[in-house]
Amino acid sequence: MTDWVLEIRLDVVVSDWVVQIRLDMGMADWVVEIRLDMGMAEWVFEIRRRELEALQLLSSV
Repeated sequence: MTDWVLEIRLDVVVSDWVVQIRLDMGMADWVVEIRLDMGMAEWVFEIRRRELEALQLLSSV
């Protein structure tokens, strides 16, 4: 079975802000990445499947 990547890229330009949303799904992990590029500074938020599972385990205790 091959890995596949579903990429949803939403580029929103608002006064030099660029917002990109990428959903990358493979056999091992999936990654949801939200990237905010504000010209001089850049913030990247990533949620990986294993981290999400760990959060779910912690919240169920």
